[in-house]
Amino acid sequence: MYSKALLAEMGALRDSRRGAHVSATAIELHVRAVSHSVRTRRPAFVADAALDLIASGSVTTVAALELWMAGLWQRVPGGYLIDDRELIAHLSAGPVRRWVRRVWLNLNSESVIPF
Repeated sequence: MYSKALLAEMGALRDSRRGAHVSATAIELHVRAVSHSVRTRRPAFVADAALDLIASGSVTTVAALELWMAGLWQRVPGGYLIDDRELIAHLSAGPVRRWVRRVWLNLNSESVIPF
C-alpha cells in the first residue's frame, strides 16, 4: 500500500513548488503519517507520539523539520498540522471511491475518444 501511494506522492511533490526540494525520506514520512492520521478523528493532525511509532526519533525530527520548511506541515502544540488536502482525501477515501475517481479521470483524459 505504501509504495503505490508513496510513488504517486513523490511524483506530485516533485512537480510542485512546495515539494521540489523535499528528500525521499521526508516524503515517505509524510505519506506514512497521513496514512496513519486518516484513521483517527483528526485526519489533518499528526501527534508527536504517532511520529515516534512510524520511525525513530532522529529520522522523524529531521524529516518533520524538512516538511515544515517546505510548507507541507505546520507546527502546532502536541504535533503537526498537515497541509496536503489532496493526499488526505485520497488516502481517506474507500476503494470504491478511488476506483470511480480513476475511471472518471481516465474517461476525461486525452486518451479516450468519445463516439
